[in-house]
Amino acid sequence: MSYLTDAEITALQESGLQQKEPFAIYGVSQSQFSIARHYGGASYNGAHYTYFPEDDELIRDDVLRWITKHRKKHPPNHSQIALI
Repeated sequence: MSYLTDAEITALQESGLQQKEPFAIYGVSQSQFSIARHYGGASYNGAHYTYFPEDDELIRDDVLRWITKHRKKHPPNHSQIALI
């Protein structure tokens, strides 16, 4: 399970946001990013990421802002709500 749905990831790839750094980093607790669990986030290649413990992933902050706006314009349908 992920904070981002498949449809949102597709929309992100078409959004024009820079893709030099990854949108999300998964499996944080089992990687070199595990320190982010204790601080609520981490920086990687100049981009700041916020930690989501329920999904054990880091989401880039500009992606979070974009997703928040996107979800207001396009509320998820009932089949996507269980995934969020």
